[in-house]
Amino acid sequence: MRYTEKDRELFTKPAEILAPWLLGKTICRKLDNGFIARYRINVTEAYCEGEKCCDATTNKECSQWKEGGHLYVATRHGIKCIDIVANEAGKGEGVLIRGLYPYNEGPGIATKALGIIDNKLDGTDLLDTRHEKIWLEYDGETSGQNKPKKRKNISVDGEKDKELRFSADEKYLPSPSASLLLGVYQTQNKAIFFSSWLAKQIMNKKYNKPVDGLFYQLASNNIPFAFVPNTNDIWMRDFMPIKTRTGKYVSFRYEPSYHGSNDKYYETNYIRDISEIIPLPFTKSDINLDGGNIVFSPSREKAIISDRVFSVVNKDGKKVFENEGFSPAELVRALEEQLAARVIIIPSMPSCIDDMTGHADGMVRFVDENTVVGNKTKYALERNIKKVLNNHGIDVIDFPYFGSNNENGISAIGCYINFLKTDEFILLPEFYDEKDSTTFPAKEMDKEAAQMAEKIFKKPVVQVNINEIAIHGGVLNCISWEC
Repeated sequence: MRYTEKDRELFTKPAEILAPWLLGKTICRKLDNGFIARYRINVTEAYCEGEKCCDATTNKECSQWKEGGHLYVATRHGIKCIDIVANEAGKGEGVLIRGLYPYNEGPGIATKALGIIDNKLDGTDLLDTRHEKIWLEYDGETSGQNKPKKRKNISVDGEKDKELRFSADEKYLPSPSASLLLGVYQTQNKAIFFSSWLAKQIMNKKYNKPVDGLFYQLASNNIPFAFVPNTNDIWMRDFMPIKTRTGKYVSFRYEPSYHGSNDKYYETNYIRDISEIIPLPFTKSDINLDGGNIVFSPSREKAIISDRVFSVVNKDGKKVFENEGFSPAELVRALEEQLAARVIIIPSMPSCIDDMTGHADGMVRFVDENTVVGNKTKYALERNIKKVLNNHGIDVIDFPYFGSNNENGISAIGCYINFLKTDEFILLPEFYDEKDSTTFPAKEMDKEAAQMAEKIFKKPVVQVNINEIAIHGGVLNCISWEC
């Protein structure tokens, strides 16, 4: 249910009453391409009449002076923020939207998720149905509430100790990301999905800089994105189902040997953790295969997979078979049947010490049905990959690459080919960091890669630096998934 003018009295309550009431409500944002992003409000802060920390006290022209239910867009500490105006007109109160589930903390992250990077929406009446850019909804779900806490970044005596920061108990806070994902599937809209676990790293600052930059670029370029709930892993491409050309999905077994039996970090399993929340039409496969090791042609009639699907030499020097019970020929036939595609096997580094995952999406990407881009190196591996693909009638265009592997063979810094391709853009990694000597080859190569990508794919290129994630083995394609 959308809140409208008839609900105005709910929003003309004082800020300290409106703030906890807003928890669990859904804020909706319609982007320029028609995509509607929906997120539940899960952290708010009340700013009350006459407080020195309230913008209206020092700015008599700001939108906080409007009637409750309007949107106030402000820049605070260099960060774009949004308030929902509270109380009657002329009171000068607002409720800061400090967190959207599954993001948790971060008013700046919340605005980027909603595609708000300027002041164009400032003063919008959220209850006026003539406005279709941003509004509020309620779907009948209720959220538990944690004990109120002190507001953050308040230093004014007499105000800094007020417990006016409210947060929802996420145990009782269902995420609209699940219904959003199903809506995308049903309407065939395009959106990029990330792990909610990745979003939550903003709160503990683990990936704050790269995630913030990524979300900013997505929002500022009107690329719709959302989060899949109930995840404990950032590598979305690997554990989510694979969509075939028939429109059906295949959920492969996700138990790669490089994880290790004691590795608690990689825990997400689509069937166990997500399928009841997001019930896509999938078929369960007993084949052990990471999604990042499948690279489809545009028609999805061809699929390139590395020979890691057969075996790998683990860190102990022992050869491990990923799919015991299958001969290579049997495995390829089964994959072709399940993927409804012709499978082409390419070589990979035989040891996970040299290349932890050996995923195909770090080695080749399709341009068209008969052309791929591949890493430009002097190594025998790339020559062998090119030979295999040429034998299948596929041309290979050399694409910029530089190696920066750490001693564990994990880092993906230098792997430009792990870009994310959307209908409108190529999101391309950039790696140069003047403080990190391992990235110095990227000083010129970042520009070269962007120019080549734009020329080859004939799409605008948006560059994003996520080195703090890339050092763990994946870049943009690895952490994303499309419905």
